Amino acid sequence: MKGTKRLVGILVALGIAFCASSAAASAPLAGPWVKLDGGQVGPYSWSVGANRAAQGRASNARSQNPCLQVGALLRTGPLSYLRQRYRACAPTSGRPRATQPPVIANATQPSNGAPARMSAVGMLVPAAVQRLEVTLADGVGRAVPLRDLSRQQARATSLPGYRYAAFVVRGDWCAERMVTETAGGRTLWDSGPREFPCD
Repeated sequence: MKGTKRLVGILVALGIAFCASSAAASAPLAGPWVKLDGGQVGPYSWSVGANRAAQGRASNARSQNPCLQVGALLRTGPLSYLRQRYRACAPTSGRPRATQPPVIANATQPSNGAPARMSAVGMLVPAAVQRLEVTLADGVGRAVPLRDLSRQQARATSLPGYRYAAFVVRGDWCAERMVTETAGGRTLWDSGPREFPCD
């Protein structure tokens, strides 16, 4: 998927300092989404959300695959905006296998064909994953900070057994390789080299 291929790159070393949270200014999430994080970075607003649990948890409610939605917005005038949203979903519903690949979505701005000035990135990983290592296009490895869902987020979303990451970086975000590990350093999943090639 093009969105996935584009998103795996310039990582947290550049992004964490660039990331500033501001709930009031964050790009709104459309539909049944629970906000995980978001904020304002200069003229750009961003948000990362997860889908809500099956409606009403009724016995006849259809099971939903856990999904992420990442949005980025650029205000170009008093009433003019550029908006971009991407969604990515886990391959199955319910609790993930420890060896399952991360679910990744991102959105960039500006979204009018000009070079990207910022990228908002969201990830879901199995709760068994304690370390997510990304090798950048220049060969440098970086660990992505992973977070646990708050009790409120866990109750509101259909994300049993997941942790997440949400951050912003300057420019595009793409990488050469991703590896998930346990706390003891055992590899759970390895994308292999060139699995996420940069454009």
